[in-house]
Amino acid sequence: MSLLILAIAALSGPAVAQPEMASTTNTYDEAIDVRDSFAGEVDPRYGDCVAALDTDPEAGRAAALRWVTDGGGPPAIHCAALADLAMDLPRVGARRLYALAEDLREEDPGMAARLYAQSAQAWLAGDEPENALIPLEKAYGLAPRSPELHLMAAPVYAGAQRWGQTKRVLDLLESENRLNANGYTLRAKAKQMLADYEGAAADIRTALRQEPDNIDALIIRGELIQAGYRIDPWGEN
Repeated sequence: MSLLILAIAALSGPAVAQPEMASTTNTYDEAIDVRDSFAGEVDPRYGDCVAALDTDPEAGRAAALRWVTDGGGPPAIHCAALADLAMDLPRVGARRLYALAEDLREEDPGMAARLYAQSAQAWLAGDEPENALIPLEKAYGLAPRSPELHLMAAPVYAGAQRWGQTKRVLDLLESENRLNANGYTLRAKAKQMLADYEGAAADIRTALRQEPDNIDALIIRGELIQAGYRIDPWGEN
Protein backbone atom coordinates (compact mmCIF):
# COMPACT_ATOMS: atom_id res chain seq x y z
CA MET A 1 0.00 0.00 0.00
CA SER A 2 1.31 3.44 -0.91
CA LEU A 3 2.17 5.39 2.22
CA LEU A 4 1.34 8.62 0.42
CA ILE A 5 -2.10 7.29 -0.55
CA LEU A 6 -2.78 6.35 3.06
CA ALA A 7 -1.60 9.76 4.22
CA ILE A 8 -3.84 11.60 1.79
CA ALA A 9 -6.74 9.31 2.69
CA ALA A 10 -6.60 10.72 6.19
CA LEU A 11 -7.72 14.04 4.75
CA SER A 12 -10.42 12.67 2.48
CA GLY A 13 -13.78 14.35 2.62
CA PRO A 14 -14.91 17.95 2.37
CA ALA A 15 -12.38 20.60 3.26
CA VAL A 16 -13.76 23.50 5.25
CA ALA A 17 -12.29 26.97 5.13
CA GLN A 18 -11.78 28.62 8.50
CA PRO A 19 -11.32 32.35 9.14
CA GLU A 20 -8.83 31.56 11.91
CA MET A 21 -6.26 28.83 12.36
CA ALA A 22 -8.33 27.15 15.08
CA SER A 23 -11.28 24.87 14.38
CA THR A 24 -13.99 23.50 16.64
CA THR A 25 -15.54 20.61 14.75
CA ASN A 26 -14.88 17.02 15.78
CA THR A 27 -13.59 15.52 12.56
CA TYR A 28 -10.28 14.56 11.06
CA ASP A 29 -11.53 15.38 7.58
CA GLU A 30 -10.91 19.10 7.67
CA ALA A 31 -7.85 20.66 6.12
CA ILE A 32 -6.79 24.21 5.51
CA ASP A 33 -8.78 25.12 2.42
CA VAL A 34 -6.59 26.41 -0.39
CA ARG A 35 -9.38 28.29 -2.13
CA ASP A 36 -10.85 30.63 0.42
CA SER A 37 -7.92 32.30 2.15
CA PHE A 38 -8.66 35.54 0.32
CA ALA A 39 -12.44 35.18 0.33
CA GLY A 40 -12.72 38.28 2.48
CA GLU A 41 -10.78 40.47 0.09
CA VAL A 42 -12.78 43.40 -1.27
CA ASP A 43 -11.35 43.01 -4.78
CA PRO A 44 -14.08 41.17 -6.71
CA ARG A 45 -11.53 40.01 -9.26
CA TYR A 46 -10.33 37.32 -6.85
CA GLY A 47 -13.67 35.54 -6.87
CA ASP A 48 -13.89 35.87 -10.64
CA CYS A 49 -10.34 34.57 -11.00
CA VAL A 50 -11.02 31.47 -8.90
CA ALA A 51 -14.34 30.82 -10.64
CA ALA A 52 -12.61 30.88 -14.03
CA LEU A 53 -10.43 27.95 -12.97
CA ASP A 54 -13.51 25.74 -12.70
CA THR A 55 -14.59 26.36 -16.28
CA ASP A 56 -11.28 26.60 -18.16
CA PRO A 57 -8.18 26.07 -15.97
CA GLU A 58 -5.70 26.86 -18.75
CA ALA A 59 -7.34 30.14 -19.72
CA GLY A 60 -7.95 30.93 -16.05
CA ARG A 61 -4.27 30.44 -15.25
CA ALA A 62 -3.26 32.73 -18.10
CA ALA A 63 -5.64 35.38 -16.79
CA ALA A 64 -4.32 34.97 -13.24
CA LEU A 65 -0.73 35.40 -14.39
CA ARG A 66 -1.69 38.55 -16.31
CA TRP A 67 -3.33 39.87 -13.15
CA VAL A 68 -0.12 39.20 -11.22
CA THR A 69 1.89 41.05 -13.88
CA ASP A 70 -0.56 43.96 -13.72
CA GLY A 71 0.12 44.36 -9.99
CA GLY A 72 -2.82 42.46 -8.52
CA GLY A 73 -0.89 41.77 -5.33
CA PRO A 74 -1.50 38.88 -2.91
CA PRO A 75 -5.01 37.97 -4.17
CA ALA A 76 -3.68 37.67 -7.72
CA ILE A 77 -0.68 35.61 -6.59
CA HIS A 78 -2.89 33.30 -4.56
CA CYS A 79 -5.23 32.79 -7.50
CA ALA A 80 -2.21 32.05 -9.69
CA ALA A 81 -1.11 29.41 -7.18
CA LEU A 82 -4.57 27.84 -7.30
CA ALA A 83 -4.29 27.90 -11.08
CA ASP A 84 -0.98 26.05 -10.84
CA LEU A 85 -2.70 23.35 -8.80
CA ALA A 86 -5.64 23.23 -11.21
CA MET A 87 -3.20 22.64 -14.07
CA ASP A 88 -1.46 19.83 -12.16
CA LEU A 89 1.61 21.92 -11.39
CA PRO A 90 1.75 21.40 -7.62
CA ARG A 91 5.47 22.14 -7.29
CA VAL A 92 5.05 25.50 -9.01
CA GLY A 93 2.05 26.26 -6.82
CA ALA A 94 3.94 25.21 -3.69
CA ARG A 95 6.78 27.61 -4.44
CA ARG A 96 4.36 30.42 -5.23
CA LEU A 97 2.43 29.90 -1.99
CA TYR A 98 5.65 29.76 0.02
CA ALA A 99 6.91 33.02 -1.50
CA LEU A 100 3.59 34.71 -0.76
CA ALA A 101 3.73 33.49 2.85
CA GLU A 102 7.22 34.94 3.19
CA ASP A 103 6.00 38.29 1.86
CA LEU A 104 3.05 38.42 4.29
CA ARG A 105 4.80 36.98 7.33
CA GLU A 106 5.32 40.29 9.13
CA GLU A 107 2.15 42.01 7.96
CA ASP A 108 -0.31 39.16 8.60
CA PRO A 109 1.15 36.17 10.51
CA GLY A 110 -2.18 34.32 10.57
CA MET A 111 -2.54 34.48 6.81
CA ALA A 112 1.12 33.55 6.39
CA ALA A 113 0.62 30.45 8.56
CA ARG A 114 -2.25 29.33 6.33
CA LEU A 115 -0.20 29.96 3.21
CA TYR A 116 2.78 28.01 4.55
CA ALA A 117 0.39 25.15 5.33
CA GLN A 118 -1.07 25.34 1.83
CA SER A 119 2.45 25.22 0.39
CA ALA A 120 3.07 22.05 2.38
CA GLN A 121 -0.17 20.56 1.05
CA ALA A 122 0.90 21.39 -2.50
CA TRP A 123 4.29 19.72 -2.02
CA LEU A 124 2.48 16.65 -0.67
CA ALA A 125 0.20 16.66 -3.72
CA GLY A 126 3.36 16.75 -5.83
CA ASP A 127 4.62 13.61 -4.06
CA GLU A 128 7.45 15.53 -2.38
CA PRO A 129 6.69 15.21 1.34
CA GLU A 130 10.26 16.05 2.38
CA ASN A 131 9.90 19.48 0.76
CA ALA A 132 6.57 19.87 2.54
CA LEU A 133 8.33 19.77 5.90
CA ILE A 134 9.97 23.19 5.42
CA PRO A 135 6.78 25.28 5.07
CA LEU A 136 5.06 23.05 7.62
CA GLU A 137 7.61 23.92 10.29
CA LYS A 138 7.32 27.61 9.41
CA ALA A 139 3.55 27.36 9.82
CA TYR A 140 4.06 25.77 13.24
CA GLY A 141 6.37 28.63 14.15
CA LEU A 142 3.46 31.02 13.67
CA ALA A 143 0.61 28.81 14.95
CA PRO A 144 2.14 26.14 17.22
CA ARG A 145 -1.10 25.08 18.91
CA SER A 146 -3.41 25.10 15.91
CA PRO A 147 -5.60 21.97 15.72
CA GLU A 148 -6.27 22.81 12.08
CA LEU A 149 -2.53 22.69 11.40
CA HIS A 150 -2.22 19.35 13.21
CA LEU A 151 -4.88 18.00 10.84
CA MET A 152 -2.74 18.87 7.86
CA ALA A 153 0.60 17.99 9.46
CA ALA A 154 -0.15 14.32 10.10
CA PRO A 155 -0.27 13.23 6.44
CA VAL A 156 2.78 15.37 5.65
CA TYR A 157 4.78 13.65 8.39
CA ALA A 158 3.46 10.28 7.26
CA GLY A 159 4.36 10.97 3.65
CA ALA A 160 7.90 11.78 4.81
CA GLN A 161 7.89 8.61 6.95
CA ARG A 162 8.33 10.64 10.14
CA TRP A 163 6.29 8.15 12.10
CA GLY A 164 7.05 9.46 15.58
CA GLN A 165 5.88 12.94 14.62
CA THR A 166 2.86 11.48 12.83
CA LYS A 167 1.82 9.68 15.99
CA ARG A 168 2.49 12.73 18.15
CA VAL A 169 0.14 15.05 16.26
CA LEU A 170 -2.53 12.35 16.02
CA ASP A 171 -2.27 11.79 19.78
CA LEU A 172 -2.88 15.51 20.25
CA LEU A 173 -5.93 15.36 18.01
CA GLU A 174 -7.31 12.32 19.82
CA SER A 175 -6.99 14.18 23.13
CA GLU A 176 -9.41 16.72 21.63
CA ASN A 177 -11.78 14.02 20.29
CA ARG A 178 -10.94 14.96 16.71
CA LEU A 179 -10.00 11.60 15.15
CA ASN A 180 -12.27 9.71 12.79
CA ALA A 181 -11.69 6.31 11.18
CA ASN A 182 -9.12 7.68 8.74
CA GLY A 183 -7.21 9.32 11.56
CA TYR A 184 -7.14 6.12 13.63
CA THR A 185 -6.03 4.22 10.53
CA LEU A 186 -3.17 6.60 9.89
CA ARG A 187 -2.08 6.38 13.53
CA ALA A 188 -2.27 2.59 13.30
CA LYS A 189 0.13 2.75 10.36
CA ALA A 190 2.48 4.96 12.36
CA LYS A 191 2.37 2.56 15.32
CA GLN A 192 2.91 -0.39 13.00
CA MET A 193 6.02 1.26 11.57
CA LEU A 194 7.19 2.00 15.13
CA ALA A 195 6.77 -1.71 16.00
CA ASP A 196 3.88 -0.98 18.40
CA TYR A 197 1.74 -3.74 16.95
CA GLU A 198 -0.68 -3.99 19.86
CA GLY A 199 -1.30 -0.25 19.69
CA ALA A 200 -1.78 -0.49 15.93
CA ALA A 201 -4.28 -3.31 16.41
CA ALA A 202 -6.22 -1.23 18.95
CA ASP A 203 -6.45 1.69 16.53
CA ILE A 204 -7.55 -0.53 13.65
CA ARG A 205 -10.20 -2.01 15.92
CA THR A 206 -11.48 1.51 16.64
CA ALA A 207 -11.35 2.50 12.97
CA LEU A 208 -13.34 -0.56 11.89
CA ARG A 209 -15.95 0.04 14.57
CA GLN A 210 -16.49 3.46 13.03
CA GLU A 211 -16.20 2.38 9.38
CA PRO A 212 -16.34 -1.39 8.83
CA ASP A 213 -15.62 -0.96 5.11
CA ASN A 214 -12.62 1.37 5.45
CA ILE A 215 -10.26 -0.06 2.83
CA ASP A 216 -7.01 1.23 4.35
CA ALA A 217 -7.99 -0.08 7.79
CA LEU A 218 -8.83 -3.48 6.32
CA ILE A 219 -5.45 -3.63 4.56
CA ILE A 220 -3.56 -2.86 7.76
CA ARG A 221 -5.78 -5.34 9.61
CA GLY A 222 -4.68 -8.00 7.13
CA GLU A 223 -1.03 -7.10 7.64
CA LEU A 224 -1.41 -7.30 11.42
CA ILE A 225 -3.23 -10.63 11.20
CA GLN A 226 -0.32 -11.97 9.15
CA ALA A 227 1.96 -10.77 11.95
CA GLY A 228 -0.05 -12.82 14.45
CA TYR A 229 -2.60 -10.34 15.76
CA ARG A 230 -6.26 -11.33 15.60
CA ILE A 231 -8.39 -8.21 15.25
CA ASP A 232 -12.10 -8.47 15.88
CA PRO A 233 -13.51 -4.92 15.88
CA TRP A 234 -16.30 -6.04 18.21
CA GLY A 235 -14.13 -8.06 20.56
CA GLU A 236 -11.14 -7.64 22.78
CA ASN A 237 -8.50 -9.24 20.52
